[in-house]
Amino acid sequence: MIRVDVKGLLLRFIKEKRESYVEPSRKGTPRGEIIGLSSEKYMASLFMLTSMNLKRISERSKVSYGLIRKWRTESPFKGQMEKHIMEFAPLFIGYQLKRWTKKDEVFREYYGSTDFPPEYNLKDYEPNLFMDDEIKFYGSSLKKVLLEKILMLGGEIPFLSVYPPFINICGLLADEKGSRERLLFKALDGQQWGVGNIVDLIKMAVPILRNPESSESDRDSAIGWLEGAMSAATMQDRAIGEVRKILEKSQ
Repeated sequence: MIRVDVKGLLLRFIKEKRESYVEPSRKGTPRGEIIGLSSEKYMASLFMLTSMNLKRISERSKVSYGLIRKWRTESPFKGQMEKHIMEFAPLFIGYQLKRWTKKDEVFREYYGSTDFPPEYNLKDYEPNLFMDDEIKFYGSSLKKVLLEKILMLGGEIPFLSVYPPFINICGLLADEKGSRERLLFKALDGQQWGVGNIVDLIKMAVPILRNPESSESDRDSAIGWLEGAMSAATMQDRAIGEVRKILEKSQ
């Protein structure tokens, strides 16, 4: 019913929430007391996570356009929307971490599945469920929160700020100029972290390789550090390229 308007991870989320929702009954509830959202209203609150306009949402929810406009000003309705977003956010971020871990050896070197915060450690990961292009179906309110959450994670894990797939996801979520400027700041801030680590690796490796008395094991370690520095430098260049693409699209 909703596949033409949204797909992938968000589609599954909406379908599961819709199918599990039980409309509250007024029976036995005192007059004037809030009993919760009707099925139509609950469905509309889910569709508000998408990029559908109000007219489309009214059609999908099978209520009038005027009623949708009224609902979106009501605190219970807005509160339900916020609850949906907060439930979807860890699912979205968890999927990014999981797919990067499974597909990218470089990512695994820096961040393994055992390092995932509990809220992002998914148990029902489906490899092909999420695709980058589904983000175009996300509503602005949802994208704003997802960008904030994923940038916070980037602040906790400095490596992410120089990881091109991370920057790409941020760029897809940041559909406003201000958000893109914030992304640029975060990305460039990450470059400083990366350069510092590259220099540290080189400083550790060079004295060992220059010392004729260094053991074979120490020399192997030093060579490994230099290889890591080279890999990080390559990723720096890729990250800068991704940021430039994001800025060009925002002009």
